[in-house]
Amino acid sequence: MQNIHITGNAPAVVDFGGGRREQRSSVVATDDELVALVQRAAARAPSGERRFDMSAPILSMELPGGERLSAVMPGVAARPTLTIRRHPAQHLRLRDLARSGMVDQTAQNLLRAAVRARLNILISGATNSGKTTLLRALLGTLEGERLITVEDAFELGLHRADSDLDVQALQGRPANVEGIGEVSLAELVRAALRMCPDRVIVGETRGPETIALLNAMSMGTDGSMSTIHASSSQQVFAKLAAYCAQSPERLTASATASLVGAALHLVVHIDTTPVGERYVASVREVVGAESEQVISNEIYHRAPNTSSGELVCAPSGVVADRLERVGYAGRGWV
Repeated sequence: MQNIHITGNAPAVVDFGGGRREQRSSVVATDDELVALVQRAAARAPSGERRFDMSAPILSMELPGGERLSAVMPGVAARPTLTIRRHPAQHLRLRDLARSGMVDQTAQNLLRAAVRARLNILISGATNSGKTTLLRALLGTLEGERLITVEDAFELGLHRADSDLDVQALQGRPANVEGIGEVSLAELVRAALRMCPDRVIVGETRGPETIALLNAMSMGTDGSMSTIHASSSQQVFAKLAAYCAQSPERLTASATASLVGAALHLVVHIDTTPVGERYVASVREVVGAESEQVISNEIYHRAPNTSSGELVCAPSGVVADRLERVGYAGRGWV
């Protein structure tokens, strides 16, 4: 079971992943009971009491077991709606994703080398496409490093994993019921840089923390990673530009392109088949920037409904140099 979707007193929908969904009995008798249920959970939030009412109709919080709860009130939705996202009890390794077909051998070799070469990586895809799963798997190839993770909820769970990594997990905090006490992800990324990390890992970038993340990547904290919502590897650059333009710094398109060109090395995009099977569809290298455009090359591509992809362009520049240093050449290891 991956996700549970509840709309008022309608039958609950359980999403098992891979396109398999099943209906279950209603959780509550009335829509009002669902609102009351969420309000009780919000009052007991592990990070402090939260509000869920007409003045705060959208709620996103972590449950005591680490699951992610998202809810909306009537007024912004036709009916009260609740989604609970559950994370796997056991972290999948890159070899597990290879066995499932999500990552073929060519992509697996490239991604292992990219992590070992300390390339800065952004994983893109749609909601529930497996971005966090792939990020965990890539980080699972590391040994003996100090990682600082920054999330709005502890979804990565690396600080709870049995490994020899030194993981310090930081979590953003929304304002309390009095409207004070917020700790933003951007603040935490800047704090992470003062904690002597080997890598900074941001669970997902979708706002002002984007500039802080890109600055971290360009300040010597190589091998840093994050995820982002996007429909293709190419679209990632437009999303980054939008986030940077909307941030308090109001970066121009040309300034953003320059920062991305200096900070980011690879974009790894995950797509899904019509039946919900996930697969790494594209790996794109960042070459640099020209005016308002980020210059990139797609170096790996896998078409839908195929079991494997191929290297379509040889890595170049910094990416090629770093991959060669760790013994990667073309389709495998030297």
